[in-house]
Amino acid sequence: TFWYFLCLAKADSIEAARSKIIPSRGDARPPLMDVYRLVRNEGTTEDVEKAIEKFEAGTKGRETAEFYGYLYLGLWYDLKGDKAKAIAYLKKSLAANDQGYMADVGKVHLQTLQPSESK
Repeated sequence: TFWYFLCLAKADSIEAARSKIIPSRGDARPPLMDVYRLVRNEGTTEDVEKAIEKFEAGTKGRETAEFYGYLYLGLWYDLKGDKAKAIAYLKKSLAANDQGYMADVGKVHLQTLQPSESK
């Protein structure tokens, strides 16, 4: 749902994309349902942050929540035109986990935002 929303929003507008959001059957990875509510305009970035903070620091649950939550917040802020916040959140995501396909997505997106600083 998020990726479809992101493509539509970049091609047209956030409002247009919201009118075509694919309903979600749920996602067990925290805090992705909070991200879903964010794009539906039923939640806030603070809600996503609070969902991350529900997990005890240093646990696998917290690492997973930080990785996904910060990745999607980074993409959200890029969509909103806040490059500095987008970069900060993508870096926080990769600090939580820098391995695997989705981490590679975060790395590539970060490179598009700061090409001369990325590895």
